[in-house]
Amino acid sequence: MVLTYDAYNETLENQQERESEIRRLQEKYEQDIKTIREETNQQFKQIMSMLQQNPLLAHVKPERLAHKRLEG
Repeated sequence: MVLTYDAYNETLENQQERESEIRRLQEKYEQDIKTIREETNQQFKQIMSMLQQNPLLAHVKPERLAHKRLEG
């Protein structure tokens, strides 16, 4: 199959647009992941602070609480 010059250029432009969209989506994905990690870390710090303010838990090391499995 032989493409005309105009068809070739159109095909090339479409491919570049798709690649640009993929890059944009990948950057958005990476930014979203970064935001989620930051929010999760902030929430974790807040929870740890609240636990440490509890007199019964004030002397428990955060590492122990982080690795403690929930018992149900």
